[in-house]
Amino acid sequence: MSSAPDAHPPAHPQEMCIGSWRVLEYVGEGSYGVVYRVEPAEERPSGICALKLALHPGDERFAREQALLSRLDHPNVPGLRGAGEWIDAQGKRFPYLVLQWVEGSPLYEWVPHGKLTSRQALRLLAQVARALQATHAYGVHRDVKGDNIRVHADGHAVLLDFGACWYPGARPLTGSTLPPGTEPYRSPQLLRFRCQLRRGLEAHYTSRPEDDIYALGVMAYRLVTERYPPPRTDPDCLDDPERSRPARLLAPSDWATVAPVLDRLILRMLSDAPEARGTAGQLAQEMEEAAASSAPALDRPIAPAPCQLKTERASRPGPPREWTPLLRPLLLVALLGMGVVLASRPSPRLVAPFHEPSEEPPETSRDGGSVALGSAAIASALPGGVGPVELRAVSLDMPSGPIKGQKRAPCEPRGLVEINGGCWIRAEDFKPPCEKDWYEWKGSCYWPQMARGRLPTSDEQ
Repeated sequence: MSSAPDAHPPAHPQEMCIGSWRVLEYVGEGSYGVVYRVEPAEERPSGICALKLALHPGDERFAREQALLSRLDHPNVPGLRGAGEWIDAQGKRFPYLVLQWVEGSPLYEWVPHGKLTSRQALRLLAQVARALQATHAYGVHRDVKGDNIRVHADGHAVLLDFGACWYPGARPLTGSTLPPGTEPYRSPQLLRFRCQLRRGLEAHYTSRPEDDIYALGVMAYRLVTERYPPPRTDPDCLDDPERSRPARLLAPSDWATVAPVLDRLILRMLSDAPEARGTAGQLAQEMEEAAASSAPALDRPIAPAPCQLKTERASRPGPPREWTPLLRPLLLVALLGMGVVLASRPSPRLVAPFHEPSEEPPETSRDGGSVALGSAAIASALPGGVGPVELRAVSLDMPSGPIKGQKRAPCEPRGLVEINGGCWIRAEDFKPPCEKDWYEWKGSCYWPQMARGRLPTSDEQ
């Protein structure tokens, strides 16, 4: 992560002030800002606040965040307490925001008494939905995820980090065609837009409230199952036979013992059609009503449940049980044969299974996908209950020349990069490991600009 060294206060922050705020301690650092716990330098006693200081001079993200937060007054959104600029020794100006101090743990680290029930999950998710309802009256958050939710010990949840927000009339901050965000939480509409971008589209994606709702569904799915749902991609993006098909979306109840009402609401938020997801206000009301009901299933602790993969073969009568001793050796021989075939092929680069993204620039990590589900299906047939192995192939090496159908140099439109005679689009802020169908070049991720006609543009971000 790059940052401006002169943006940091001295080594002993408790001995300095930023504006009229006395720094008490360093809290943490993200992609664009460093956070301190502060108090007013002159007024005592007074409440503790969080001061978010930009790492880059004149960062306009802070003005955006200030503009949106100044319009919000909601118990599940941090209150704006002040704003200003800190001037370093070279005269550079670094904007800062002072926000309500929020106690609590990141969402996925918060589990009451070691057990989470469906009723507790509904109450928590309803609070986040209410925060989004207030936000959507003016704009969109664009980075709803577990790391941006803080939960107090009493279950009070707060939606944080509006630095990626957008609202009508906001100026574009970058030349990127994709809005900021974190990869597993991106909506199907945004993924399909990115697919068209690879095929020659020159446009900007306009984020909508429905994108935040989808991210809320991903967050809910991850909360109760401890895994991310597979990404929903456009079939048009899968016409290459070398690309793997996306895994089928299993209901949360296939992975964990969640109450039926919570199961339905999560799947609704993950609907492919944006209009089927419902608004934040509608979802919040349904969650609150469900949490207030007396259904016994709501108070059962959420625990892992066997994953039932319903296939055509599974629905047919199986072989007689007395055949099992004969089938096991045959299965092992078949698997060994597969290993020999795979060993004779070039070995793809493999990386560790995906973990929760932090407050870093958007990453291209993906949950195990169809590979993980396939491994689980094979493991279930092996004696001894061998667990699933999640492997993820990563990016391709940059070819020595243009690929078939790729636009060739000169690369005229802004944002294109010429590499080995071909025109490429660089994934802003994305670092290897790249996605499976992306290309890696000198520490960055690229996809080819295809030689096709220009499609109509949408609003800038």
